[in-house]
Amino acid sequence: MSKMNDLMKQAGVNKDIPEPEGDFFAGTKLEEEDLFPHPDLVVPVTELLTEEAPTIDVPSIHSSAVLVNLHVSVWQARRKDKSASQKVTANAGAARNSADVRKSLLPDCVEHEAIKKFVANNRNAHYSMTLPWADRGDRLLATSAMFDFHNYVTGLKDEFDKLCEAFFSVYEWYIAKAEAKLGDLFNKNDYPPLADVKRKYSFTVGYAPVPDSGDFRVDLQNDALGILKEHCDSHYKSKVQAAMDDMWKQLYVPLANMSTRLDYADRKDNTGFRDTLVDNVTDIVTKMQNFNITNDPHMEACRAKLESALHGITPDALREDDVLRAETKRGIDEVLRELPSMDF
Repeated sequence: MSKMNDLMKQAGVNKDIPEPEGDFFAGTKLEEEDLFPHPDLVVPVTELLTEEAPTIDVPSIHSSAVLVNLHVSVWQARRKDKSASQKVTANAGAARNSADVRKSLLPDCVEHEAIKKFVANNRNAHYSMTLPWADRGDRLLATSAMFDFHNYVTGLKDEFDKLCEAFFSVYEWYIAKAEAKLGDLFNKNDYPPLADVKRKYSFTVGYAPVPDSGDFRVDLQNDALGILKEHCDSHYKSKVQAAMDDMWKQLYVPLANMSTRLDYADRKDNTGFRDTLVDNVTDIVTKMQNFNITNDPHMEACRAKLESALHGITPDALREDDVLRAETKRGIDEVLRELPSMDF
């Protein structure tokens, strides 16, 4: 299986994308929402100096990872109806502005719903294939997975464009249907021209190098430069640490679940675990190999132990073989005990 298949499997993205639990788009007050925010990329500024900046030992991941920013926008096709909101509060004897009526402008539009489901599922896929970096959109991507990731995202964009074109082709027809479905809530002015609607949909991906704090130079007095350099190094360290902590947390959840599910001595007392019990752990083990961006020997040791403990293991074998199940649980528990201490 290729790296990309592993990543897609890990992300839960199948050929027929399932509907996500809950309403991803519910509760928004925006007519258009940027699901993947696109902040200005921060690039280190280099100026010539006659004196070297102070050096602080910071682990560099400049060559093992890049920053990726996936930015997707869709039109929500929802609108607050002020008149209906006033009627609701008045009929309920409630204070003014204590309730909002938000109407769906395109009820039962399957083409529009298909876009929303697609974006929601692939938002989760994007998060599964990357690690956190910046608060407003940038994610960390291992360079070893960049080629496959880019090909995968290119395919997503093609599919996104096809879904959008299918929606655009029926947009006017669904406005006519909405008039009948919405009754007194229908207002023709709520519906932008098709050309304006098209501009509300976008799918872009951008890459940037991970800023190397050791390369930061700026034309400042030496004391100010030292303060700024120390701040940048501290910020850089915290970002790297947060990314690695996230990797450990992603491992802990399926690992702890596997330990719990395998905790029975006889088949008659089985916990009824699913086939995905093993896959959920092996998928993370594969991700650990790609995303050990600091070459952490402890992470590699844990990965190797898990790979060895789960080699050739199948869910059916774990169900049927009491000895194998006990041995596998011991191997899982050993790695759990060796995980870094953090708030899981």
